Amino acid sequence: ARTDLSDEDRCFLGFAAGKIFNDIKEYDKAFSSYEMGNRFKNASFDINRFRNDVDRLISIFTAERIR
Repeated sequence: ARTDLSDEDRCFLGFAAGKIFNDIKEYDKAFSSYEMGNRFKNASFDINRFRNDVDRLISIFTAERIR
């Protein structure tokens, strides 16, 4: 397995593979691929980082600035 892929990349690849397998009626492989995509979907989510990012955006895009 590759170690240079981000969780976001692994998520995308899981869902892409799931779609391909589903389209060719390989449903067991599709399900496994979708499961993999879901495992990585929120694997690296950091609520504190998210909150800091939102606070930063709010401070930058004030009502006065976007008028």
